[in-house]
Amino acid sequence: MISGLHHIHFEKATMAHQDLIFAWLDEPHVREFWDNSQAHRDDILSFLEASNYKGIFTYWIGSLEDEPYCLLMTSTVTPEDDLPEVWRDHLSTTGKTFSIDFAIGNKAFLGKKLAAPTLKAFTRFIQETVDNTVDLFMIDPAETNPRAKHVYAQAGFEMVAEFVRDDGFFKDVKHFLMVKRLRMACVNSTKTAPHFSWGKGCEGWWLKQGGKFTVISEIMPASTSEIRHFHKHTEQFFYVLEGI
Repeated sequence: MISGLHHIHFEKATMAHQDLIFAWLDEPHVREFWDNSQAHRDDILSFLEASNYKGIFTYWIGSLEDEPYCLLMTSTVTPEDDLPEVWRDHLSTTGKTFSIDFAIGNKAFLGKKLAAPTLKAFTRFIQETVDNTVDLFMIDPAETNPRAKHVYAQAGFEMVAEFVRDDGFFKDVKHFLMVKRLRMACVNSTKTAPHFSWGKGCEGWWLKQGGKFTVISEIMPASTSEIRHFHKHTEQFFYVLEGI
């Protein structure tokens, strides 16, 4: 067991991680359960180059004490996506759904009981720093990887269905759909919400950021006004709590 798990750090993968990621993908313990098709490698490289990425995935590197050890892949899952029907049946109805793929690539970190703590930390990281409207995570270990199913349960994922993939790298392989639900992260007080200043003495607090709408509480001293600006597309609603 490795101590100091509170020092787990996550960041988006960049070109600086390219050699590391592809070295991990060549490790036998990763190749067994991770999509190693050329198409997937091309997608990773396209994301790392980041100049014109049009894929659906985001790739993340997890580090402990500043040493990279794991690769994570996320994607927003919506009812409009081409999904196995059992996935569609378990999407969040109150927020966003993220899928996760996860692998410890650094062999020095295998057998250290890091998988469950890493996934717990990562789901918190996504909701707290990336998108606070995400309240459900999906992961789907293969039947041939029973250890992963056990570890994901320790991380708070619940098995809700079984299904067989009908396409892709793992076509005809039975998988377990596991979900983890988090309470929606919601800031509803100016005492705790992120604060910003604008204009001539005006103040604002982000009560809700991300998702399909935002909520801002503002104070505008007498004789102040909005700063002229433009939106390409917007719908806005203003409610005056006090003043005229």
